[in-house]
Amino acid sequence: MTRAELLAFLRTHRLAVVSTIHHGAPQAAVVGIGVADDLERRYAGRKLWPGQ
Repeated sequence: MTRAELLAFLRTHRLAVVSTIHHGAPQAAVVGIGVADDLERRYAGRKLWPGQ
């Protein structure tokens, strides 16, 4: 998959699922996403892990 193909795919989706395991139990959350041209991560004014 080329970078252009990846950008095109990601831009057709506005939701994603973040999955983790915490204390041995799986957890998942639906999150809204946006895609920057440079594919860098940006967080719209929110800390992913408050208090850290």
